[in-house]
Amino acid sequence: QRATGVYALVPREDLWVEARKTKNGEFRSEDVKEKAEKITDLKKQVADGEISFQPGEDILTMALEKPEHPGRVQATGDGVTITSYFGRAKRKSIAIDIENIVEEKVDKIVTQRMIEFRKEFNDSQFPPNRLQSDRDSCSDLGEKQDQSRPVAKDQSTPIARLSKVHFTVYYFLLFLQ
Repeated sequence: QRATGVYALVPREDLWVEARKTKNGEFRSEDVKEKAEKITDLKKQVADGEISFQPGEDILTMALEKPEHPGRVQATGDGVTITSYFGRAKRKSIAIDIENIVEEKVDKIVTQRMIEFRKEFNDSQFPPNRLQSDRDSCSDLGEKQDQSRPVAKDQSTPIARLSKVHFTVYYFLLFLQ
């Protein structure tokens, strides 16, 4: 609330730099000079849009490489708190975090199961795309295959034992390869 007036017009990083200069305009130490140069570089990067800040961060906190002391904000005067200067930090919804965690776990489980299915079907002795039919491949749909060549419906073959679900997974895995 006291950050209005002069403090609101002059950025606090500029106040910090000016407070560390002597009457001659020179910096008190090399360390302060390096920090001031870093502030100048960061101001250019912000102007170019290369840097964005998290809540509670600004050019001065990045240049000094340390967070603000709890209960006060440097270069703003008496009575200015972190909350009044930076505002309250926006909280993420817990539901969104839980949703992201569940989604990651489901994706991991699905991927793991697909790898297991692929391994199981690759290890099996299934002839690819050799389903038995009572029609010739070139015959009309209405014509039956010649009865002199009966189709063997041996239930001992691996393909004959598969259910619809297995067929679906098998062809899905073939499609992925």
